[in-house]
Amino acid sequence: MKKSIIEHDILYFIGGKPERLIHVIEEKGLTPIIKNFQGLIIGYSAGSLAFGHDCIITKDKDYPETTVIKGLGLVGFSVEVHYEDNIDGELFPLSNERKIYAIPNGSAVFCKNGELYKGINDIYSFQNMKKEIVNYKVL
Repeated sequence: MKKSIIEHDILYFIGGKPERLIHVIEEKGLTPIIKNFQGLIIGYSAGSLAFGHDCIITKDKDYPETTVIKGLGLVGFSVEVHYEDNIDGELFPLSNERKIYAIPNGSAVFCKNGELYKGINDIYSFQNMKKEIVNYKVL
C-alpha cells in the first residue's frame, strides 16, 4: 500500500464511515506516508472528515450522537460535510476548541499547506461560538 501511494499523484478518500477509514489508515501505518504525500489529496464526504486534527461526526440517521475522534491531522481545521443550518447547535460548542468549516452540498474547499486556500460557493466558518459565511464564487 505504501509503495502504491508513493507511485501515484492523487489520493482519493471516499465517503462512508470516517472512523473506519481512520482506523484502517492507522492500523496499516499509512498516516506518515499520507502526511508526506506531495500529490493531490481529495476527500469526499466522510473521506474529508478524516483530514482534520479532529474528526467531527455530527448526529444524523446513522449516528445517534455527535462524536469527536482523532483525525489524520492533514489540515488545521475540522469540517462538517453536507452542512445544513439545523446542525448549528451541535457545531457552536465544538467551535470553542477548533475551527470548523461547514460545507453545504454543492460547495467545496481547497487547502494549501494545511489551511483553507480557495472554495466553491458558500462555506461557513464556526469558531469561538461564532458563525461567519466565507463567500466564494464558482471557480
